[in-house]
Amino acid sequence: MLTFPAPSEVDRLVRQFEKQRSHYTSAQYNETQLRREFVDPFFAALGWDMDNTHGVLDAFKDVIHEDSLVVEGRVKAPDYGFRAGGDRKFFVETKRPAVNLQVSADSAYQLRRYAWSAKLPLSILTTFDALSIYDTRVRPQIADGAAVARIAYFTVDEYQRRWSELSSLFGRDAVYSGSIDRFAAESRRLKGTLEVDDAFLAEIESWREQLANNLALRNELTQPELNYAVQAIIDRIIFLRICEDRGIEDTERLKMLGDGTNLYTALCAVFRDADAKYNSGLFHFAADRQRAEQPDVLTPTLIVDDAVLKRIIHSLYYPSPYDFRVFPADVLGQVYERFLGNVIRITQSGRQAVVERKPEVREAKGVYYTPTHIVRYIIQNTLGEVLANKTPNEARGLTAAGSRSRTLHPVRVLDPACGSGSFLLGAYQFLLRWFLCKYAEDAERWSRGRHPVIYLAPGKRQGTAPGYRLTIPERKRILTEHIFGVDIDSQAVEVTKLSLLLQVLEGESATSVGQTRALFHERALPDLGSNVQCGNSLIGTDYFDEPYGLAIDAEGRQLLKAFDWNDAFPDVARVGGFDAVVGNPPYVFGEFHDTAGKPYYATRFGVAHDQYDTYWLFVESAAKRVRDGGRFGLIVPDALLARDVAAPVRKLLLSRGLRSLYHCGMVFNASVSAVVFIAEPGAMPERIQVLVRDIETPVERESCSRQRFDQGAAHRFLIHATDAENELLMRLMTQRTLGDVAAVSRGEELGKRNVLERGPIPILVGEDIGRYSICPPSRFVRAINKNRELYRSPKIVLVKTGAACIASLDAHSLVTMQSVYNLHMRDDVFPIEALLGILNSRFARWFIDRTFTAYKLLFPQMNQTTVESIPVPRETTNDVLVLAGLVTRMLTLQVELEGVRTPSERAVIERQIAACERKIDAAVNRSLGLSDAEMALVQAATQEGR
Repeated sequence: MLTFPAPSEVDRLVRQFEKQRSHYTSAQYNETQLRREFVDPFFAALGWDMDNTHGVLDAFKDVIHEDSLVVEGRVKAPDYGFRAGGDRKFFVETKRPAVNLQVSADSAYQLRRYAWSAKLPLSILTTFDALSIYDTRVRPQIADGAAVARIAYFTVDEYQRRWSELSSLFGRDAVYSGSIDRFAAESRRLKGTLEVDDAFLAEIESWREQLANNLALRNELTQPELNYAVQAIIDRIIFLRICEDRGIEDTERLKMLGDGTNLYTALCAVFRDADAKYNSGLFHFAADRQRAEQPDVLTPTLIVDDAVLKRIIHSLYYPSPYDFRVFPADVLGQVYERFLGNVIRITQSGRQAVVERKPEVREAKGVYYTPTHIVRYIIQNTLGEVLANKTPNEARGLTAAGSRSRTLHPVRVLDPACGSGSFLLGAYQFLLRWFLCKYAEDAERWSRGRHPVIYLAPGKRQGTAPGYRLTIPERKRILTEHIFGVDIDSQAVEVTKLSLLLQVLEGESATSVGQTRALFHERALPDLGSNVQCGNSLIGTDYFDEPYGLAIDAEGRQLLKAFDWNDAFPDVARVGGFDAVVGNPPYVFGEFHDTAGKPYYATRFGVAHDQYDTYWLFVESAAKRVRDGGRFGLIVPDALLARDVAAPVRKLLLSRGLRSLYHCGMVFNASVSAVVFIAEPGAMPERIQVLVRDIETPVERESCSRQRFDQGAAHRFLIHATDAENELLMRLMTQRTLGDVAAVSRGEELGKRNVLERGPIPILVGEDIGRYSICPPSRFVRAINKNRELYRSPKIVLVKTGAACIASLDAHSLVTMQSVYNLHMRDDVFPIEALLGILNSRFARWFIDRTFTAYKLLFPQMNQTTVESIPVPRETTNDVLVLAGLVTRMLTLQVELEGVRTPSERAVIERQIAACERKIDAAVNRSLGLSDAEMALVQAATQEGR
């Protein structure tokens, strides 16, 4: 780490504190004085705009100074929230210097509780006399000592000497360039680390199980009714509890109910009050002509035992570690996304409930929530580009004078598989900021009149743009006119609505909600029944016009949830589609498709044939839903880029204005590597932008010629190759491949528990294999499941996972794990040694790097198709025989290397190995017919480590 001196201002602050230490550490010196005299200038020296001297809007301020707020009678808001681009990055809590931070457990718990609830990885506690840095991913416990999760401690006399440490992590420039994100991605997690989303998920999963069993025991319910009732009760409690912490509901209202009896009856009364206050479908109990959805007549009739509800409610109050005032909306969505992966099933007795994985989640091996940075990238490059250069009235579909016109329409964004609402929430947040910024540019106009859309926040100075906020009616209008979604899961639809409704109230108070009712005669929240709907985005009601549709019974129709886009969104249909379509569609792969949809897809989708994945259909559907001049962007498996069977999808994207490809890799903590595409129907850009991910940041890598993507029937998107490299790849892909000369198979499909330190059968794993060498196996199994013939020698063993192709020759018929490929020759003429040389060559490394997209990022693995696609010479020429001879020599040198024991002897052989390696690389290139220029291209690319 580079070291540099502290600024002179820090020297001055330290000298001043040391000079009058007795005064500053006395009981008379308070926190407010400390912040003004020391903490503000200290963080200003780190580059932060502590007083918003640049005059930016509240949403984009560097620092939010929190007013003191009593929560549950004892917990105070953090004194500072530091942000980058409007996103919270860390909190700073101050205590008067008389407090000893080394032992003050209460102070540490207070800070950690806020930062953990806000899902921040780091935060600071300081008296200026000392400064503690905490890893706030560790769940805070009320009994924790001050040292728990503390990763650094500074005293005032160390600030100058250790300034580089502080600045490189918490300096403004460092934070904007990702220092805290890198810390979170790269640092070793402390013992006890349980982030807030994981902890809250476990919490609400336990509530679901308790509520489900109690409801099933006390009531006669069908399975759909039970699932609905459990989620509705949980959603309502969470909503009201969050509103309490944000000052919109009376403090501890639910807690006081939880101390009484007949709790569910009392709760239902609170729910009905909320209906009158908020007008949300979340609390919809009476028929209303103005609402699109039917009222809930089920849950008010239920019987729920007090004990169950008491446990739920009391788990949400102090000393609970959750502080919902800072609980991020996207984190709540992440929790719910995984929560919705399970469903409640009633047992045959009808009096017990079992929670189990949904079938589609089992098939997909889990639920994968789209990371916030991916959501923002897609929103910015779709909705953001659509809004570029528009005025507020143009975005609202109004004339310049602000009147309606039949030829104009509001900008509308759709997520056709919205899940728990991450993309719609991101789009709504983007629109709130966009409109506020635009309105603030002409605050005089937009804050006046009968229906102002912005107002000056309390305590802000008239005429200064940073103090303006959107009115609640305007926040509601933005939501109902611009945001739309569909999902086949009714529970997911309700969660999406919950997340959006909470965002409407973000930053509001009981006073502002009351003013909205008094001034505008409106309740605080909109009904989203027409905006976010439950249905099957891929199957229309015309399904029932077909013979297979006529045969489906009532239960099948309920499961199918056929959806008519024109009936659901008639205003959108009239203008030719949505302006932006975004999302993360289901990744149901071909082998898991149900039979019900297949005949329908085959006639309604151009990309559906014998083998297809569900996300292909969503790509085509998105292309149909977006109007010309709009944009659509989805995150999908990066198998889209080069798999031959996905060629129809690539052709479709090219025809619908493909603009960019962002290879973001394994962002889901799963085995699926992903890519984001952005397309603009009606546009035909000559070059396609290619980006790759650096932690959470897209970095431009290439600009690829559109013409090269149009070449050949496969339309492969070999995005990691330059145009010159692509020409070579296109030629190589027409000749013989490894799959033509060798059979490729995987080893034993065994879990770790089946692998022993001793046993009758040695088994080879990836780490046992080097280039041209094999270590004696150190793992064993009792028995194998596959035919012994699979492991017969001679064979090549190839490591499946790693940053480079690693292969060796096995002459001992060793059994291998699934992490190792076994290659047996099909061509009796082609030497196995030559194939081994190709696999370990620079050429193979370059070829795989440029053609196999999942090989690029984070956890590289080669699938069998990739291995089989590696080019080999067309014939066994003299160059091939020379190559085989060099590899035989290399194998001999490896054996010799194992037998020497002195450093000088090893050095002699290692020099011979390096020389032989260079000769093998040259022989591989010659055997494949590469020209001098092409050899130089491969050499340069592998030399750079690209």
